[in-house]
Amino acid sequence: MRVITRVLLTALLAALFMSRQAAAETSELRIAQQPGLSYLVYVVMQHEQMIEKAAAEAGLGPVKVTWFKFSGGSMMNDALLSGGLDIANSGPTQLITMWAATRTSLKVKGIAAYNALPNILLVRDPAVKSLADFTENDRIAVPSVKTSMQALYLQMASEKVFGDASRLDHLTIARGHPDAMAEMLQPRGQITAHFSTLPYVGIALRTPGVHPILTGVEAIGGPATSGVAYTTTRFHDQNPKLFNAFFTALKTAMDFVNTRRADAARIYLEVTQEKTTPEAIVAELAELKDPYDIAPQSVLKMAQFMFRHGQVKAVPEQWQDLFFPEAHSLPGS
Repeated sequence: MRVITRVLLTALLAALFMSRQAAAETSELRIAQQPGLSYLVYVVMQHEQMIEKAAAEAGLGPVKVTWFKFSGGSMMNDALLSGGLDIANSGPTQLITMWAATRTSLKVKGIAAYNALPNILLVRDPAVKSLADFTENDRIAVPSVKTSMQALYLQMASEKVFGDASRLDHLTIARGHPDAMAEMLQPRGQITAHFSTLPYVGIALRTPGVHPILTGVEAIGGPATSGVAYTTTRFHDQNPKLFNAFFTALKTAMDFVNTRRADAARIYLEVTQEKTTPEAIVAELAELKDPYDIAPQSVLKMAQFMFRHGQVKAVPEQWQDLFFPEAHSLPGS
């Protein structure tokens, strides 16, 4: 009897230990971001250690937050799929692609939006005044060919102008925003157009001859989210406190940026060392209505377009299908 009792007690303690081990959340959070003011909330979040503070308030132990910088969303997705990344941050098109491709495996879903900054197609040739003016000699830089937000906007506009969404796809070339801007501004550079975002739009427009011919809002026909955070269902389910700490930090950083823009601009330049001024950044943001918003906008419309053109093999019935429950009550679309 004693032997049986000892065996049962040992088994019970082992089960309890394993249960506690399973319940333990990760002590490191690996997050990806890209260049530009689209990621201003993340620069502030990192600088002010907002995730670490939110994790401590949630009762978690010390959390190491590691930040990775990518030039495009496709590479982020590869890192997320391989387990080298916990949270990716990119355009809704990247989330939609991952959601559709992992519905029976990792089940990637969105956490929330983090910006609605404008995307603007800039060209350096004064003769190019519309999409119809591009020639075979032109190259249009986007962060990721076919899969980036900018590539989607170009396809949407091409469908309206030419009746063919893929008409200009062969002219697109993948470049991160800083490199794309630098090459477009070279008179003999290969890149002749750049589907750009802030602060690179303002910097490029200082060069004579550079001018805009299309915006993302014009292409999609209304307000649209430019960036969303997303992760795997496994990370969401196994790290509920850390997930909510990130969600809380995202809202805190967004409030900071929206109410203290001068401080946010100073932090951004201190971290990135980009060649502009805090005053220029504040002026660019002042012209925009709600540039940083946690509620995803027009993601369902994007998903429907991608499904209709065969870019994904599944389409959500509602925008909430793309996101975890924590975001479902937001005023999204």
